[in-house]
Amino acid sequence: MSLTPPATATATRSPLLLYLTVGGFMLEQFTLPGVLPDGLLEKVIPRIVGAGS
Repeated sequence: MSLTPPATATATRSPLLLYLTVGGFMLEQFTLPGVLPDGLLEKVIPRIVGAGS
C-alpha cells in the first residue's frame, strides 16, 4: 500500500497538472486584486483535472 497522498500521485503522473495547480495557487495568492475574477481558478482547474482523468 502506498503512503503517497492521491494529489501527489496525480501530480506525479501529470507534471502539467502539478504546474497548473501550484501556478493557480500562486496566482490566487499573489495577483493584484481585480486582475483575475474571484473564483476563476476554482472553476477552471477542476475542469482540467476532469478532462485529464
